[in-house]
Amino acid sequence: SQSRYYQVNAQSQPNDTYTGSWIAIYKNGSLHRYGNFYLGGATYGGAVVSSLVYLNGSTDYVEIYVLFNGGQAIASGPQFTYFQGFLARSA
Repeated sequence: SQSRYYQVNAQSQPNDTYTGSWIAIYKNGSLHRYGNFYLGGATYGGAVVSSLVYLNGSTDYVEIYVLFNGGQAIASGPQFTYFQGFLARSA
């Protein structure tokens, strides 16, 4: 197996109004990058995170975690919530 760099992008939006959210890329169970979105008043909006991630080609993996203030549910649909990755280049 060959090591590669992957571009990883994720966004999540709540199903209702809220004041803040956090989204994170985890690599092998540890925090790699995080993003957040916060407003002082209730509104809609998604938290976004993007990063170039080095993966060894055999055992490395990524996960996405999301937290909304107030315990809101995640909005469904690819226009609101997505997780995508693509091979950017070989190492």
